[in-house]
Amino acid sequence: MTEGVLHKVEDKRRLGKKIAERLRKSPEVRPFPAVITQVLAACNDPNANSKKFESIIECDPALAGKTLRFANSPLFCPTVEVKSIAQAVSLLGLRKLRSLAMSVAGASMFSSGDRAKNQRQRLWNHSVGCAVVARNVAGYVPGVDPDPAFLAGIFHDVGKLLFYDEIPDEYAAIDDAFSGTRLIEEEQFVLGTTHEIVGHTSAECWDLPDEIQSAIGWHHCPDVVKSCQKFTQAINIADRLAHHWGIGSDAKPEEHQLDQIAHGLGVTTSQLESIETESRRSFDETMAVAR
Repeated sequence: MTEGVLHKVEDKRRLGKKIAERLRKSPEVRPFPAVITQVLAACNDPNANSKKFESIIECDPALAGKTLRFANSPLFCPTVEVKSIAQAVSLLGLRKLRSLAMSVAGASMFSSGDRAKNQRQRLWNHSVGCAVVARNVAGYVPGVDPDPAFLAGIFHDVGKLLFYDEIPDEYAAIDDAFSGTRLIEEEQFVLGTTHEIVGHTSAECWDLPDEIQSAIGWHHCPDVVKSCQKFTQAINIADRLAHHWGIGSDAKPEEHQLDQIAHGLGVTTSQLESIETESRRSFDETMAVAR
């Protein structure tokens, strides 16, 4: 499918109408898995104790298995082997348990669906690539926490899932032909909305933290965001570096981009190389458990 076909008036109307109808039925990409919602609610309940978390997680065999696998992975750097849900809850604490639950939710969302399987896998690979780079970039940005940065990387492109669910072939042509702000412009022109807007609305429905909502909604244009700008800029940098280095996707190097990013971050070329090396190692380790 060529760019010209997508710009035909009848195609633009058809695709825009289909996306609009889907969004009228539900503004979110997909509901968060119910058990994940329960875990997140418990994390926000000051009266919830470890037994509460154990009962929620143990009632879902899939989540229980993934919890143990994630808890023992380099993602969460356990000091001892985690052998039970009770131990996982005790060792991880609420902060990392929330991060773990959201990571599991992300893996579930990207893997579910009967359409555009290859594209969704590529999107998941890039999302993990962006996430590990974001975690490492956060170490050089004062005030940006590595754990939320990782999760923002996981979910930054989640809005694309709705397009792949509804118009997989047409959106694959758009996604393959454009990137960055040009992709946002093309989505708005052809579909009447963007993956940033869809993703941000979904993040609001899921009650994700404000900084993650901001990164999802403005990761291609962080300079215009009104809040959490430093965090959103870090995710923008991670997204660009992941594409540039080919971590989780085919490399798309852009001339002078590394010099610009190094200057913006206030890091040396050597430090940027360290970010790349650590991110490549983390990507391989993460993909081994985050499927």
